[in-house]
Amino acid sequence: MTPEARAPRVWAPGAKAPKAKAKSEVVGDDRKVVGDDVILHLKPLRESAQEEQEEEKKVLTPDREAFDAQIVKIQEGIDKLQQKQASFAAKITQRSGGKEEFFAKRTELRAQLDELSSRTNELQDVAYRDAKKKIHEKMTELVESRKEKLGDLPKIVSQREEVGNEIREKIKERDAVRDEFRQAERDFSVYLVEQRKKRQEKIAEEKIAEKIAEDLRRKQREAGKLDEQPFVSEMTLIEQSILFCRTLVALKSAAKKEEKKDIAHNNKEGEEVLLRKEDREEEFFFAPTKGKKAKAAVTWLQLVLGFMLCLFLLLLFGSVLFILFLV
Repeated sequence: MTPEARAPRVWAPGAKAPKAKAKSEVVGDDRKVVGDDVILHLKPLRESAQEEQEEEKKVLTPDREAFDAQIVKIQEGIDKLQQKQASFAAKITQRSGGKEEFFAKRTELRAQLDELSSRTNELQDVAYRDAKKKIHEKMTELVESRKEKLGDLPKIVSQREEVGNEIREKIKERDAVRDEFRQAERDFSVYLVEQRKKRQEKIAEEKIAEKIAEDLRRKQREAGKLDEQPFVSEMTLIEQSILFCRTLVALKSAAKKEEKKDIAHNNKEGEEVLLRKEDREEEFFFAPTKGKKAKAAVTWLQLVLGFMLCLFLLLLFGSVLFILFLV
């Protein structure tokens, strides 16, 4: 029986590999299906996120440039009205000169009239009546001269008041625009916070869904590995090593035996034919010394090879156990 015939049947990975491959393909298909399910599950979430992003784009942020332009325009109107009001005030100031003198003269004339009026009641004199008339004429002349000096001053004062009212309206308009813009900024900030919160919730939901899908794929892979032979390459290497070592031992320990032939000896009585040296071991219970040394040499070789084989197997199994421990 040759060493090849005595070789143990080694579990070949090729026998199971196709089945395992088919299983892995099924697992791959299942994983693909699971992935499609997850994608289909996540698709509405992503579509809703896209819709929210589109809605966010539709909600315009407060236009700072337009607000600034509007404020500048209103301020320009206010400045123009203030300049107009200042010109009216300058005219009023210019025409209001001598007001103290006018009031002083009018007060003096009024005092004279009052004095003459009291004395007229007492005396009823013509001279006093003439004096009173002259004072009235002076009063009238003073008032007329004052009116001529003032001219259209009341109209200017009225116009100044109208301009002041317009300025106040412009200021109210500016304040209203500013308040409206600030309110729009506050509303938009609140909207951004809400949208950010919604996006975070959607992202959290997607992460949970992706984790569930990953767990499903992992379970599918683990289920597919149950039908596969574990440590195929390691077992094959061990069995091939054992086979190689047995082949070496068989080649070293195999002895060629020759066929024995019966030889007819014509021995006289009392004579004995000695056997050959290599055949004497079969006749003695204990082998000769030289034969023992040869047999001992073969035995030691077998022991050394066996020890090396055991050491190799021990190291190999140790590495396998270490890999299992890590897994």
